Amino acid sequence: MSLAEQLKAEGKAEGKAEGKAEGKAESYIEITKRLLAEGVDIAFIAKITGLSMDKIKENAKELSY
Repeated sequence: MSLAEQLKAEGKAEGKAEGKAEGKAESYIEITKRLLAEGVDIAFIAKITGLSMDKIKENAKELSY
């Protein structure tokens, strides 16, 4: 495999990993919004999702509009 092919493969792998991470984060945010809408405690959501209290509060504000 040439250097160019190696770099291309590494770039692809990095892009794929970043995409998965972004998708996972978006999924946690969507779950957080659903739990907030059901009245679940923010501290409990933070414990389960691993999201910060600040991030969860941001989502709560979005739901208030």
